Amino acid sequence: MDGYYDDYHPQVQLRCPLVLVGIATEPARRLGHWIAATEGLPFIDLDRHIEHRAGRSLWALVAERGESYYRELEQQALVAALRATPTGVIVGGDGVALSANNRTLLANQAYWVGLTASVHTTTHLLQQSALQTTGFWHPTKREVLMDPAQIGEYYRDRALALSQSRTVIDIDQHDRRARRAMLRAALPLVA
Repeated sequence: MDGYYDDYHPQVQLRCPLVLVGIATEPARRLGHWIAATEGLPFIDLDRHIEHRAGRSLWALVAERGESYYRELEQQALVAALRATPTGVIVGGDGVALSANNRTLLANQAYWVGLTASVHTTTHLLQQSALQTTGFWHPTKREVLMDPAQIGEYYRDRALALSQSRTVIDIDQHDRRARRAMLRAALPLVA
């Protein structure tokens, strides 16, 4: 974004951006990095873009300004990423699809892939993420995650939103090789 890819020409051309959103962000981020690197496509991580623009981590941003401010920045970043050229791979944070406006943007302006998982796998992924950050399991949840019951509402809201994506990849049902093959098959290539 912001002209970064102006002089770049990818190996393949996409009709529209490929957007990955996961019930937990990290698997989507890893898969997005992989497909972008493999196909020579631009890569935009919305959370990292927001952090860069705000000059602080998501955790600090949410603590200082609140979740609603962060969600405003997230929608602005999504709109900008969807307009970026050349078209590439976008990874949205786990909550980007919670907004009806964002789901409409994703459905109409992108090829949206949702990565889902069981509540137990999601709990494990969030616990692993917490170990690498502040110890808390999400910027909006200032608590230590001990039990899958703690993520009930978080999980239900995201699972419902992701069920509306064009392609759903269940990470419990497909190993890494199968997820990569499914994603490659979903690439919205220009003929």
